[in-house]
Amino acid sequence: MVPPPGNLTNPYAGVTAPAITPPFPYPSPPSPNTPIPEPVSAFALMGPGLKAPTTQEWNLTAEHQFPGFALRVAYEGAESYHLYGSEDNNPSIYNPNLTLDQNIATTQARSVLNPYYSTFTLQQSVGTSSYNGLTISVLRQVKGALTFIGGYRWSRCLDEGGYVFGDEAAYTRPWDPPYDRGLCDYDVGSKLTFSYVYKLPSVKSLGFFGRQVIGGWTSSGILTWQDGLPFTLFTGTNNSTDGNNYSVATDRPDLVGNPHLPSNRSTGEKLLEYFNTAAVVPNAAGTYGNTARNFLRGPGYANLDFALIKSIPLGRGEDRRLDFRAEFFNLFNHPNFGAPDNYLTDSTFGQILSAGDPRIVQLALKFIF
Repeated sequence: MVPPPGNLTNPYAGVTAPAITPPFPYPSPPSPNTPIPEPVSAFALMGPGLKAPTTQEWNLTAEHQFPGFALRVAYEGAESYHLYGSEDNNPSIYNPNLTLDQNIATTQARSVLNPYYSTFTLQQSVGTSSYNGLTISVLRQVKGALTFIGGYRWSRCLDEGGYVFGDEAAYTRPWDPPYDRGLCDYDVGSKLTFSYVYKLPSVKSLGFFGRQVIGGWTSSGILTWQDGLPFTLFTGTNNSTDGNNYSVATDRPDLVGNPHLPSNRSTGEKLLEYFNTAAVVPNAAGTYGNTARNFLRGPGYANLDFALIKSIPLGRGEDRRLDFRAEFFNLFNHPNFGAPDNYLTDSTFGQILSAGDPRIVQLALKFIF
């Protein structure tokens, strides 16, 4: 890096364009008559009536102790209001008398606040979210050789998207946050988890071989099964022509058919076309598309991690021993596929191109003294 030739007071002294254009050509502080170049780009302005986010939570739980295990059933709910979100207050109004290319070429001229502002984003307290869930869990505490805990959750989470404070494109359609209301990006409709630790019994009848070789092992495992995450389809083109810098990434296609395909298809067929790609078409010019946000759900997830542990005492007591661990991640090598390509303009639209880790085996030997 070459330091500027000037000093801290004027670091751009002696530097002229086109080598480097000083970023602040006006005197500091500028005079009251200094003109402001238009159009102005205004971000993260505080909107009127900004409020602190509010969350209300409630639950109802019933528990019962059975011989050997405990059962718990619970309903959980939450509502959030006044969440921070950014609204584009200077969209470009679509002109039906112009072609799509002509509308795109005249974005600034069609903007609401032209010629004064190119962007005008207000931070508003307009976001909402809700969560409702039913959870069932069963627990067997340390008693004898087996300990386990399992649970099932059936839930639904709704919001209007990620509320990034200061984001230019928090919402797809200007002044209409409810247009983006749909499943949360992290919503998992159903999820089952189960974990256990089991100490295998020793075979005392075979002496040292039965006690220390066949017996004395501990087995543990974690089973996870859940629905896939929701995802949104995007057109991949700026058909809305509203001037939002992120319009290419937020325009959604129009739904003209049933996007769901039979669930009994082969894995190969699902990888090549996870959903019915013919059921959507590019959104009409001047619109944002009629498909909902996160209205499709990706492939589910199933995984079993398994471990075998053997602790071999070396001498009397437990101050010296040798621990052996054999761990199997994704024991059955079940393929957990990623979400399909969701951009209509891509040649791989609707195809699944990624997957999670295969089976991983890890062996460890540890000497404790």
